[in-house]
Amino acid sequence: MIITDCNHAQMNVLRLIYPNSQMLLSKWHMLHAMRSHFNTSKFLKLWAKVKALVNALQLADFVKLWVEISNDSLVL
Repeated sequence: MIITDCNHAQMNVLRLIYPNSQMLLSKWHMLHAMRSHFNTSKFLKLWAKVKALVNALQLADFVKLWVEISNDSLVL
């Protein structure tokens, strides 16, 4: 696994060198990207769930939050 900041040039080189690796965005970059695509101040409860999802340490917590977010009428 490789954690990156979503630099496409860097990711392309890493894919060439480590073709079987999995690339993930850092927590900060993930939240930053999400924040740039929706109005977090308008959807405070949803934003709190998204931040909790990104920071979930246990798979069960992640799945619970994912189901809640996926079923949220504001997302649909």
